[in-house]
Amino acid sequence: MRSTFNLVLLLNGLFVISHAQTEIPGVCSKNGKPLQCCRNYKRRDDSCEECWPGTFGIACKENCPDGFYGRLCAEVCDCPSCDKVSGCNFSNQTENSNNESVIIGSSLAGSLTFIIVIIIYCKKR
Repeated sequence: MRSTFNLVLLLNGLFVISHAQTEIPGVCSKNGKPLQCCRNYKRRDDSCEECWPGTFGIACKENCPDGFYGRLCAEVCDCPSCDKVSGCNFSNQTENSNNESVIIGSSLAGSLTFIIVIIIYCKKR
């Protein structure tokens, strides 16, 4: 899968380089023909703009495949939770760990309180 996608990235790069000689970046139409944007560009009003990070392809309609992210999906992501735009998101993992710690701590405190109440109740009887 990754070798196939690496080939796609290479072909994308070659396509962009071969069309880089146009007067306006991302515009592939010539000689006054209707505006046609190159691959990895999308039309915005009367110009072409590069695909947003996390997307690529004709009119930027493709999302990055799993394991890739960023500008034209050229960055490799080696983590369990990969965001198509920014890559590995460790802040969510840390936040989830903190939430789990709070839940475990609260459960232990509640259980301890229950046990203490039972002990006091039994001693008074």
